[in-house]
Amino acid sequence: MKVLSKCFLAACLLLGFNAYGKDEIRPYSVLPEPQQVEYTTGSFKLKDKPTIAFPPKLANEATLCRDVARHVSAAINPLLQKGKKSGDITLVLDASVLPKHPEGYVLDIQSKGIVIKANAPAGILYGIQTLRQLLGTSSASSASSAASGQTGQTAVETWRATSVQCGDTTQSGTIQCGTITDYPTLSWRAFMLDESRHFQGKEVVFKLLDNMAALKMNVFHWHLVDDPGWRIEIKKYPELTKIGAFRDSTSMFFWKSGIFDGKPHGGFYTQDEIREVVAYASALHITIVPEIEMPGHAQAAIASYPWLGTIGKPLKVSCDFGGNDVFNVADPKVIDFFHDVLTEMMALFPGSVIHIGGDEMPGHYYKNSPFVQEYMKANGIKTPIALQIDATNKMSQWLTARNRHLMGWNEITGAKIHAWQADEDYAAGQPEQHLAPGTVIHFWQGDRALIKKAIEDGYDVVNSFHEYTYLDYSYESISLEKAYSFQPVPDGLTAEQQKHILGLGCQMWTEWTPNAQNVYGKVFPRIAAYAEVGWTAPEKKDYNSFLNRLNYFLTSWEQQGIHYGQVQPITAPNWGEARWKDLPENPLIDPEVYGLPELVIGDPQILTPGKFDDKWHAFFHGFSHDTKWHTWLFHSASDDGLHWKDVSHEEGEIGIQYIFCDGDRWIQYYTASTSYMKDPEMRKKYGTVIRARTTTDFKTWSEPVTLITPELPKEREGSGVEARNPCVIQLPDGRYRMYYSGGMVYLKDAGYGEPKNIFCAEADNPLGPFIKRGAPILEPDVNLPFRNYGCGGFKVFGYQNGYLAFYNPIYIDAEDKSRSEIRLLYSQDGLQWKEADCNPIVKPDPNIPWRSAIIYQLDVVPWENKLLMYFNAREGWRGGAERIGAVKLDLNGEAPAVKLEKTFNSK
Repeated sequence: MKVLSKCFLAACLLLGFNAYGKDEIRPYSVLPEPQQVEYTTGSFKLKDKPTIAFPPKLANEATLCRDVARHVSAAINPLLQKGKKSGDITLVLDASVLPKHPEGYVLDIQSKGIVIKANAPAGILYGIQTLRQLLGTSSASSASSAASGQTGQTAVETWRATSVQCGDTTQSGTIQCGTITDYPTLSWRAFMLDESRHFQGKEVVFKLLDNMAALKMNVFHWHLVDDPGWRIEIKKYPELTKIGAFRDSTSMFFWKSGIFDGKPHGGFYTQDEIREVVAYASALHITIVPEIEMPGHAQAAIASYPWLGTIGKPLKVSCDFGGNDVFNVADPKVIDFFHDVLTEMMALFPGSVIHIGGDEMPGHYYKNSPFVQEYMKANGIKTPIALQIDATNKMSQWLTARNRHLMGWNEITGAKIHAWQADEDYAAGQPEQHLAPGTVIHFWQGDRALIKKAIEDGYDVVNSFHEYTYLDYSYESISLEKAYSFQPVPDGLTAEQQKHILGLGCQMWTEWTPNAQNVYGKVFPRIAAYAEVGWTAPEKKDYNSFLNRLNYFLTSWEQQGIHYGQVQPITAPNWGEARWKDLPENPLIDPEVYGLPELVIGDPQILTPGKFDDKWHAFFHGFSHDTKWHTWLFHSASDDGLHWKDVSHEEGEIGIQYIFCDGDRWIQYYTASTSYMKDPEMRKKYGTVIRARTTTDFKTWSEPVTLITPELPKEREGSGVEARNPCVIQLPDGRYRMYYSGGMVYLKDAGYGEPKNIFCAEADNPLGPFIKRGAPILEPDVNLPFRNYGCGGFKVFGYQNGYLAFYNPIYIDAEDKSRSEIRLLYSQDGLQWKEADCNPIVKPDPNIPWRSAIIYQLDVVPWENKLLMYFNAREGWRGGAERIGAVKLDLNGEAPAVKLEKTFNSK
């Protein structure tokens, strides 16, 4: 029998030959990367009715193994054989297997059967998780079907999958023979979910636990208490959940935005539900570390019981995630409260560690409290920080006496880690008390030398340095590659000191992730990087290999309905002006065909065949000078997208529009001229607003609803009070975002106004209510010669796993002429935009009369491996004609820009 190391195999593959003669070796693809792999010739094929032999102590793991086998194919029906010594798959407990590694396992794959050996059930479970990946699944990869553009996918799903490449294409259920010897490098591999800011519920927790186990993570850090909500039932203090678990609104978008969603939010776990989650995690060999907070982050508790605080007045549960009081740890009644709460929690959570927070404690509440100041003076405590240390040290001793260990963020050491903390609070020194032995310091902020200091002081450390592990941070701040580069064990530690780094944690703070899909988009795929960081030896890590092995999980997450976030950073495509070719039929739609004098038409929206029916459809608007700027809505159809015939046109309030598919209906978002409206207040206050109406046939329409009115200061800038140019996308979490323009700049040579600033608003429903972000996401910039006057229209599309925006910025050129060209922006989150290097895309051309002066609004559609960009352009300035034309770009296999909407479902 040939025994081949993975390193030797890789070398052979690099040299380009098969070292094994007629026996083809198919390398394993496992994440986290195992510590040691040896291949032998031959393969194992899973039978339709495989037997799983196991000792009674592994009944839980055997059940998991059966479910893993069933997942390969619906035809497979495993048979559990408790007490049997051998089977097609055999689970073996053996104290001599990797005795120094309680989570280690040996997975031996031979053609006659598979044996998983370990010294503890946790190791058996991790061996099964590796087997899960090796067996694969016969389910069609949603990644491949999405990437190939199969019908039935929404555009959002297609967009999220465009960067995914399918992994191993070997036959499901067939595994290369070999032996994997594996164990974790670090013993603490944690994921934290904050449920105080936004309550998710146990089904979300179960899904997260399942995926943690699949990635061999073993600690679920559960942040249950903070200023915006108390999420755990405490029998002795029922008001904690009756009052503290609910708030009347929630801050949106960013810190101190002053924007609230106006929706009540709340929820909590009963003690029975806590037991259910703990049991679920235990079956997956995941320890739950619950976190309450003391002495800061206390407002939800104080809102429930005002006597817990220092200011002596009622508070409501925080709606903006900040706190307005802290626990009064100088009051014995408050300490008794903590003892009571922790006593009930210890009965629910069997793990040895209780997290008490301890971070970001603002000392001025203690300075301003006569009660606290009197206590500090009587006990010789000089500063608020010293009072916190005193209370924390005593709490650690109290927990130790009950066979538990305290864990807290690294402020509990008394170190100054925040610039806003007053220097005088540290100048007076710290009390000569120490945290109890076994206390765990959770490092998250400050100089990393504090890690070494904590170890020297006798404590174990979990490293969760925020710049690498905070999942609420954007992918621009912490990319997947940066997450993978995290080193939990910092340089400069001795071998003995390194033993006190227990491991790492990654933290999902949920201020800005109100629902499960928001959370998933932040957690996945980065959690996989942290899993490998914690499990795999640093010298075996390889990012490119990790990306290849990640494919299994990308497919798995898609099958679970998880919309994961950025895999690779979005890069702008090279779609410069030279690649866009003018169509010989241009201009495609000319105002002369409508017989309306001096008609100006533009702002096209295009439906390709198959979107609605087998025709091309164009929707655009226009106005006529001699009818005093009355507006018209046009609908044309075509067999080829080039030659158009009028379907209908009507005069009315509808201006620039955006056609959006919402599954069983079409929504027309549009700029509405208030001069057509019956409401005198509307006409008096605004020039234009954004409205919407729906249809299923483009013949009959619902009554319109007003979605956006220009109230913000920068929506009211310039020559008109305007909200215009809507563009709507569906986000991966299912919510809707509208981009629109506000404010207006006057083009004196053209005689009309154009949009100045770009805003966005978000909603749970495509017809609102939309909540504005408040400040523009794009503004004119006098330092940018192509955008020195206004921002124009703004159309957003999905691309790779991010966003593209085509827009037509307004500028004044060196000859004092107003101009507009089409340019390309790209973004990871659709909020922070960068100019593409390939700009401009299309610009005015004095040699092409119909688009010699200004180029405006547009639509982009993919068709037959091309992109077609329809746009309107002006010949001359004041009084000049406007027409609609198009340019095309050959994609040559590149990912297209796609509309982020639902697929039309004609009933």
